Amino acid sequence: MSRSENLPLPTLGSVPSRTELAIQLGLLTLAIGISGYAKTALSPVQEAIKTSLSLSDNSIALLQGAALALPVMIGGTPLGALADRYSRVRLIRYLLALSLAALCLSAMVPTYATLFLGRMMIGLTVAGMMPAVLSIAADLFSDGVRGRINMLLGFGPVFGVAFAFGLGGTLLSRLPAAGLTGGWRGALLIMAIPVVLALAASFFLREPLRQETETSSSLSMREGLLELRRYAPFIAPLALGTLIVLMADTAAGIWAAPILERQYHLSTESIGKMLGSVMLLGGLLGVIAGGFLTDFLHKLHGERGVLRLAIALAVLSIPFAAFPLMPSATLFAVLLTMLLIAGGAMGIAVLTLFTLAIPNELRGFAIGLVSAGGTLIATGIAPATVSLLSSFLHGLSALGDAMAIVGMAGSLIGTLALAGAARAIPKAESM
Repeated sequence: MSRSENLPLPTLGSVPSRTELAIQLGLLTLAIGISGYAKTALSPVQEAIKTSLSLSDNSIALLQGAALALPVMIGGTPLGALADRYSRVRLIRYLLALSLAALCLSAMVPTYATLFLGRMMIGLTVAGMMPAVLSIAADLFSDGVRGRINMLLGFGPVFGVAFAFGLGGTLLSRLPAAGLTGGWRGALLIMAIPVVLALAASFFLREPLRQETETSSSLSMREGLLELRRYAPFIAPLALGTLIVLMADTAAGIWAAPILERQYHLSTESIGKMLGSVMLLGGLLGVIAGGFLTDFLHKLHGERGVLRLAIALAVLSIPFAAFPLMPSATLFAVLLTMLLIAGGAMGIAVLTLFTLAIPNELRGFAIGLVSAGGTLIATGIAPATVSLLSSFLHGLSALGDAMAIVGMAGSLIGTLALAGAARAIPKAESM
């Protein structure tokens, strides 16, 4: 018996009503959306932080990369295992509280060290939120609708990221530059308010009964690793390929605003509105397309059809990653939108493959383990690679050129890795 069953936490019945399911799905979407919102909160104000604290691009890259990656690498697997064994609802509440503390710390103690610490706290929330949310959702809904459920969950980060860009850019342009409530400090402080609301809403979440278990839920981390080995030939190239392709999406969220300011000379408010719209439109279309296509192809061709969709989307990402090379901000926005559509749809397809191929008691552990390694690539390496390559290239457009090189090369390498997963899919389907 898991520890969560011994705790006085309200739970859903074995057959929850449609209204209960809709409420729980909405709350899960909000929780994972606020996680993406908190992760993105620094991006619209990072140029102001760079100027205020006299930082270099490499210093910003560490805040947006290593500071997020280190806690995920260290805590991703333990937090994923925690989601398999203990109360996932309580875990979500603790992570939301940690996000709130991180934003307040960053705003009220404005030094590089505290910003780095705040980003590490945010990284830890990202590491634990996805396994917990996906685990609960998989217990609430059958595998025939997993693609569409993951699509709806995907709306959360889309709205969260877009809202962070739009709100951050607007606040920065309208707040006075000085004082505790001024400039980027005031913007971050006000941006903590939605996290407070999400934390309050999380008290309406309920713990569902665990479904689709094959082994004991009391497996140790070592036993979990041994059990997970039989899935490795399939999930290793699948995860690696996906995360390398999504390097472009991750790096775009960090460097798109500076590129628009430096290459296209847009104002802070214009950049916030443009990127907010792009992130919203691209993200929404991506998860909608991914959700419906995933369920459709799974019904026709099983897991193999879903994997083929992911590979096709990775191929499309290669030309779309050239968005920083466009001659105008409008074309920049169009290609970036297309890149986000492809990336969002591919993410839904791959997440669905994970929930289909891995049993419940190993699902959080596997997602946490993959997140730990993947964050090293997508978050830890990508931002620093772009800034270092930019330093080597020099010139006004160096940052955009570096972004395009990293994005296009990553999409190509990731496509090849995803093709490698296709060789192991017959074995995965028979498990």
